[in-house]
Amino acid sequence: MSQDLSAKQALIIGGGIAGVSAALQLSSAGLQVHLVERDDHLGGHALDFGCKAIDTCQKCNVCLALDKFRQVLQASNVHIHLASQLDALTDSSNGSGFRATILQKPQLITPAKCIACGLCAAACPVNCISPATPALGFTYYTIDRSRCLALQGQDCHKCRDLCPTSAIDLAAQPSTHQLDADAVLLAIGYEPYDALGQGTYGYGTIPNVITGLDAEHQLQASATILRPSDSRPPKKIAFIQCVGSRSDETAPLAFSSQYCSAVCCAYALRISRLLAQQLSESQITIFYMDLQKFGKDYQTLYSDCRDKLRLIRSRPSRLEPAADGQVLLTYEDVTETQVCQEPFDLVVLSIGMRPAADARRLADLLDIDVDQHGFLNPLGSYRPGIFVAGSCSGPADIAETIQRTSAVSARLLDTLRRAPLVANI
Repeated sequence: MSQDLSAKQALIIGGGIAGVSAALQLSSAGLQVHLVERDDHLGGHALDFGCKAIDTCQKCNVCLALDKFRQVLQASNVHIHLASQLDALTDSSNGSGFRATILQKPQLITPAKCIACGLCAAACPVNCISPATPALGFTYYTIDRSRCLALQGQDCHKCRDLCPTSAIDLAAQPSTHQLDADAVLLAIGYEPYDALGQGTYGYGTIPNVITGLDAEHQLQASATILRPSDSRPPKKIAFIQCVGSRSDETAPLAFSSQYCSAVCCAYALRISRLLAQQLSESQITIFYMDLQKFGKDYQTLYSDCRDKLRLIRSRPSRLEPAADGQVLLTYEDVTETQVCQEPFDLVVLSIGMRPAADARRLADLLDIDVDQHGFLNPLGSYRPGIFVAGSCSGPADIAETIQRTSAVSARLLDTLRRAPLVANI
């Protein structure tokens, strides 16, 4: 017999595009949804990306993600728990499947009280206060706990003293509370590969070597990409693909990185096409191992870029600083079978996707398998009522993340409609 979903509750761990997509789908079916996000704001990595539109939309799906975040903030039966994480999951005693213990970090700025006046940010001597979600038209500010002087034991309360609504409490303490849920959905996303581990590429030491994520941040802030060293438009730009993917030599990692991150080729081509239009005199080179054709629109994207870009099948071996802020790139030209050196004004490292930092802990907590790369196995739970969605099960772009999540959410709803869940622990 089909079950009435209005009395059911779902717990979603992760407030990125997967978690928010699931929350919208489940709440529209009548469930009460508790959305738990470890950061001080929703968004995950999707809010880091900038629009890459040229004359027409490039279908990077950033706009789609922003729409979903705005929608979930208006959903009456989605209850958002920020700065929080799942600490324990046990049997529920009231007939639902689970009882979750949620640990919440101190709420230094209460979102409901903050009027986004900006007085705190202007007064902060170390600039550790910033808008929570600028891309969404932010409504409150957050404090970087790692940089706050008061939290480091120093006598600084300027932000608190200036706040006109008493929204800031620098002495706030962590708290725990419990939630009952009939189903749990993990949507904890991924971590970008840390390019600091790629020592031969000079990230963090050579000023004009940036990552694809750095490029996205620039696009989001100013709709273009400039050299960090002097804010000048670059004339010669190089993209290096597969940084942190398809190799176990990149850095010591707990799991193998011998896999394709799936998204890097497409985002490099989209950014390159945008720069080729904005900087008409620029020369853009993409160094690649293989150009992977993921997504139904990829072939059109590749065909449009092929004649505008310089494509070299090679994995550069070393980057060094050169004159006038340039970057000297060493690579083997496989067509000429010779080692080449070439200067570029800007080098963009197309970093891959790694398992979420919390993946191993949650896998152990919830009895979920992980694969050889450390991603959660979407079919690997030994406990009924636990589901895995989005890029925490493997690399995916925004569109594929939404598609995966929709399928998992539909399966969760079908399970709840057919029978009430009882946890088998």
